[in-house]
Amino acid sequence: LEDKTSPQDPVLAKQINMTYLHVETLPVKTKRLAKLVLQSAAHGTDDAGTMGARQTAAALSTLKVLDVKHTDQNATDLLDLYFNSKSKLMQSLLNQLATTLSSDDPNQSSDKDIDAEKAEDILSMIVLILQYDIIMYPYLVFVKRNFPAESPLDVQSIMESMPMFNQEDITAKVSRFLADHLPLIETKAKSILVTIAGTTASALGKIRQSLYDKTDGVDSIEALDSNGVATWEEAVSSMVDLRIVHSLGSQNLPDAASKIVGQGQRKFSLWSALFSNTFSSLVHSLLTTSFHSVHARVVSSLRTSLANAPPFSAMLPHEAYRNTLRIATELDAALLKVSDDAHELLVHAEEREESERRLRQSLYVQTCEIMGRLVCELRRMLFRKMKSETHATKEYIVGRLCHLLKFRLTSLPTLLDPSSSPAALISGGNISGMITLYELQSAFELADDNDDGLITFEEAMESVDSAFSGTQFHGAEMVRETLLLGSKHGEPPSVPISGNLGAPSNVTLGELTLLSARGLRHDSSGRNSALGTIQSSLDDIIASCFSEWASVALEPFIASYRGELNAFLDSACSTDAVEWHRTHCSSEANVSQQQVYEEMSNDDNKGIDALVEPTVANVSPYVIGYIENLSSVFSRSVCPSDSLKPVPSAEYAASLGIVVDDQARIPTLMDTIRWAILRRGLLSVADLTDNQVTNAAVERQEDDPQKYSLKQSCPSALIQLDVDIGFFLLCFFERNIYGFGQNSDVAVVIETTKSTLSNQEAVVERLLHGSYSGDISKLRTSIEEKYRHVFEVSDLFISALFGEDTASQSLPRDVALDFPLGGSNTVPLFHPPLQSSQRFALLPIQTDRSISELQRRGKIGKEKGVSSDREEAGAGVIGSGLGFFSSMLKKK
Repeated sequence: LEDKTSPQDPVLAKQINMTYLHVETLPVKTKRLAKLVLQSAAHGTDDAGTMGARQTAAALSTLKVLDVKHTDQNATDLLDLYFNSKSKLMQSLLNQLATTLSSDDPNQSSDKDIDAEKAEDILSMIVLILQYDIIMYPYLVFVKRNFPAESPLDVQSIMESMPMFNQEDITAKVSRFLADHLPLIETKAKSILVTIAGTTASALGKIRQSLYDKTDGVDSIEALDSNGVATWEEAVSSMVDLRIVHSLGSQNLPDAASKIVGQGQRKFSLWSALFSNTFSSLVHSLLTTSFHSVHARVVSSLRTSLANAPPFSAMLPHEAYRNTLRIATELDAALLKVSDDAHELLVHAEEREESERRLRQSLYVQTCEIMGRLVCELRRMLFRKMKSETHATKEYIVGRLCHLLKFRLTSLPTLLDPSSSPAALISGGNISGMITLYELQSAFELADDNDDGLITFEEAMESVDSAFSGTQFHGAEMVRETLLLGSKHGEPPSVPISGNLGAPSNVTLGELTLLSARGLRHDSSGRNSALGTIQSSLDDIIASCFSEWASVALEPFIASYRGELNAFLDSACSTDAVEWHRTHCSSEANVSQQQVYEEMSNDDNKGIDALVEPTVANVSPYVIGYIENLSSVFSRSVCPSDSLKPVPSAEYAASLGIVVDDQARIPTLMDTIRWAILRRGLLSVADLTDNQVTNAAVERQEDDPQKYSLKQSCPSALIQLDVDIGFFLLCFFERNIYGFGQNSDVAVVIETTKSTLSNQEAVVERLLHGSYSGDISKLRTSIEEKYRHVFEVSDLFISALFGEDTASQSLPRDVALDFPLGGSNTVPLFHPPLQSSQRFALLPIQTDRSISELQRRGKIGKEKGVSSDREEAGAGVIGSGLGFFSSMLKKK
């Protein structure tokens, strides 16, 4: 038959041969197609998305039927084949995700929003694969052996060819798959989301919402539960072993892959495993960039103000107040805006509690770090002191700014809420990886050899490394990163900032406390809280600023007092009684010049000194001038706004972290400036007086170049020195109603200074006892009368510094002439202005507008030619002696 048909019908023979070859390749092609089905996403193959499980089961059934070997491990081989196929699919999507924003396709749009949408699509596909292909469909096919299909017979026909699968093997396969791929997916997703956040931050919130909706969203869970066979919760409980996922996953996966539900029970969550930590780190990164920008703007504004500020002698206090108030207000507004924008963008609607918790923690840490950098920068501005060039302008402006920062940063109580600290929000309350302030303080004190509160930057790095040893934090690297310095190996900072001057020369404990906030447990309130640390650091800068400013501002007057005191002591030691009375007490002399000449005609000439009795003169002019100069500096350095209360109540001050004693009040800026002037003025006087008087009171030898001593001075000179020293004590300790500050350390220094002046007064009185045989106590009445006279004349000028003198308010306010004017009755020459009983708080004005207005009025006056006729001055001294006042009286 073959011999007969083959030559007769060759076409038929070829067709039969081709059919045989084609049928022979069908199993191979079918297996290849089945494997391609497994290597693609099963979800979404139909409109309803319910036939993916059937397609997966059909592909596996095909592979089983076409397996002619019939091995005993066929079930395990099918599981390996299935999850290996899904692993290849996952790797392909991750490669696409990595090249999303670096595509060189010329036909692709350069719009970053399109790239963000593409990345969002790929991440959404990965989420769906994990949900359906890795968890839900294997549960339906391998465990439940049931899935949505057109008819139950269809399910039965497919599953009859499938082997039985071991539940434990399936759970182990799924858990190992998740443990292997979740860290990879998280890393890739984080890198792509960081890029998106850096280019199109507005898309970040949209992507977050979309990913949450597809993972833990209500609609997503409903779609997973809509198959009619099993729920998502059942599938997760059966297919995911958290112990395997945690043990084989990354270090961060144990806390991230699950979330707490119910009463402490944990459930697997794709959102927590893949995106929760990622978006939290993005929040921290975005906040870091925003806070760095805020810091750069504040420091730049301050440096610009300092560069454009006039010399100290021309500085106007209300202009300094206006500029520093603007900087403080802008800083507070910037902090509030960063916080509001972060909440609007990054607080998830459905995951509000968790996302807000992480955001508040990040805001807490970032606020501590920016305030630590700002405090360090402000203190570093004052480190290089150039008294001859800056004339204390820098100290004056920075001190004012720090005072406003204490009370004007209304955003700090919210941002630094103790309930938002890392120690309070750490999961499970496990704070063993964080240190306390006392541990950091111990390491700091070991490095602070001279107990000045400052250590070098290198010592600080060693201290924080020592303090954080045994924890997950690397102290030195953490502080370097916070200060934007990069690593110790010379790597640049992760976020560069303009104007970064490098590492500071030294740091304080308060600055280290703020810079290491992410690993430190702050107290909830008091001085060791975050707010309390900021307030203490600002207080230290304020005290340093105004102390240095007062030293520079009073230096001319201190130098003048030093010279006048030296001249006084030289004159007192080398001048006899008669010459002293002639030059210093001429108006107080109780002996005539004729008597002196008669006594000088005697041969022995010993009765001249006996004729001159000790005289109590007025307080020395240079002493009064020094006191009035102090008051003048104070009046020129404050404006009405400085007298305003910094806070409305003690409760509000406590909310800002200000610790106030029960009986102490919160000082105004006017109080702070006044105390600085009083302290510096008193300390300088005490130091100079102590040195000069002690040196002048020493007994001189014959060969000593300075042969004269106070022991050779006449009684009147010693009385004058006693009057001057007593006047200082009276002004600073009795006339002064404001004190010297509320610091206990200051009180000790002031008490020591008072003892120094009192000791010098006692030294002078002992010398006076040796040279004067009369009753010195009788001189006290005259001395008090002189003091009263000085206060009557100078009270108007010194009341701003020392306060209103209540005793002088009962004194007569009219100063009368010693001779009558046009009659026998005494007529007041003029009425002194009344002392103000209250300083009204006025708003600062813009000087440029006032000056232009005055110039305009002056020009108009010149053009109109104001008449220069003067009114007749009238009789007596008004017309002749006070021509300056009478010249101001013009005809209108």
